[in-house]
Amino acid sequence: THLYSLMDAAYDAPQIRSPEGANASALLFSLIETAKENDLNPYGYLKWIFEEAPLLKTEEEFEKFLPKNCDRDKINQFQFNGL
Repeated sequence: THLYSLMDAAYDAPQIRSPEGANASALLFSLIETAKENDLNPYGYLKWIFEEAPLLKTEEEFEKFLPKNCDRDKINQFQFNGL
């Protein structure tokens, strides 16, 4: 299941063993699950956020990252081709 794989990742990653690492991991996992729940490509959603977020100038602009407001065409153009 998805939860089991997330728990394996959390256990295996040494950086998660600190409060800061746990917070960062929780944020990342939350974004991935949000993408899945909203029928978005998780890789594309993360790539889009990481590329666009540094360009924002106001807090109000962060609204565009909500799944209901995101650029689905741009997100879906990104595909993960494995490691």
